[in-house]
Amino acid sequence: MFWIAPASRDALQGNGLVTFDDFMRYHGEIVDANSRSQVKHVTFDNHPDAYLKIHRNNFRCVNLFRKVPLVKTELENISKLAVAGFTNLEPIAFGWHGKCGFLMVKELAGFISLEKASLGKNKFIR
Repeated sequence: MFWIAPASRDALQGNGLVTFDDFMRYHGEIVDANSRSQVKHVTFDNHPDAYLKIHRNNFRCVNLFRKVPLVKTELENISKLAVAGFTNLEPIAFGWHGKCGFLMVKELAGFISLEKASLGKNKFIR
């Protein structure tokens, strides 16, 4: 599965993002990472900035039993949020092959991150 929003195609192509492999190999500023994924900030000259989340199959036991790629699950969750009225998170490209994949969303403008609103990552009550 591979999809690019028609309105974003030219901007993505201008950054060398045309094929599934282009997205999976993109070298950008890593803003978050864990054992399953990396999130990279992508800047454009004539398009809103975006975040690219890349999932790689790391062969952990938990992934052996996963029936659908994480990207598909994230897209389903974005759809559920949109149905509930939270329509600000806009996918502009996604793709998966096996359990590896990526999801790119437009950067939200005019919002404060939950991390900044809580004065840092370690301020949450668990």
